[in-house]
Order: sequence, then C-alpha cells, then structure tokens
Amino acid sequence: MEMIPREVSPSRSREMRAAVQAFREVADARWAAASPRVLRRSLSVPRRSRLVRAQAPSGPVGIREHVVSAHLAAAPAVEGVTVVGIHLDIDDDDTLTAVRVEVAVAFGTVVRPAADRVRAETKERLQRLLGAAAGDCAEPHVHIGDVTGGPSPEGTA
Repeated sequence: MEMIPREVSPSRSREMRAAVQAFREVADARWAAASPRVLRRSLSVPRRSRLVRAQAPSGPVGIREHVVSAHLAAAPAVEGVTVVGIHLDIDDDDTLTAVRVEVAVAFGTVVRPAADRVRAETKERLQRLLGAAAGDCAEPHVHIGDVTGGPSPEGTA
C-alpha cells in the first residue's frame, strides 16, 4: 500500500500556528498544582525491563535490566567523578554484552586513573551481581560526558 501525501495548504499552516499560539497563552493555575501529582504517578508505574542472565549458586537466574543499572550506579564514589548514566547492551539470549558508564568529572581530576577506578569498580560489581555470567560481558566502557567546575573562560560571567 502506497502512502498518499496529505497536502498542507498555507492557510491551514497559519491556522495551526494560531491554534498553537492560543494554546500556549492559556495559563491555568491548576496545571502547576497537578504537575507534582502526575510526576509522582509516572515515577511509580512499573517499568518494563529486559532480563539479564546471571548465575547464582543455585543455578541460572534473571535480573531485570533496571536493577543491574541501579546496582552499578550505586557504586562507591570515585573522587571527582559523578555517574550520570548506565547503559547496558543485552543480546537476544539475555546476555549482557556491554556496559557503558557515563560520567562527569570535576575540573582538575586526572581522567585516566579516575576512569580506571570506575571501570574496575563496575567490573567487580557486575561479577558480584551476575556471577559467572559477568564473564560474557566485554570490559566496561567509561564515557566522560562532562567536566564540571573550574575557572570560567575569560570574558564570560
């Protein structure tokens, strides 16, 4: 079946822009009051999450992806490093194949040793959580996504 493009007339575009502008101008105080309630509800909804294969002493088990991510994010702090995100790659057999730890480092932190400590801690936590199944995972990748603090560039406030 072939998609037939819908013609958009210039007058329809003007009407749409006018409708969007009118919508943006409406300020209902009840929206601000409802916002925290909506946010609380959305955060309490169970998240769909894939299983990650793990090996317990009693046999194979599955651990949800968001549990693995939370476990890795709760690792002891490395001085000058803040974990921003944990990204897991899981294959079709529920095997964890790669881990990327995204971090922000404080200005002045020596990056390579800090990244090595994050990598070692991530690998150790994976081994404790997943058991023998952690051996299937490649070396954790540490991504420096931001540098925080430090002196301001000249000419900026």
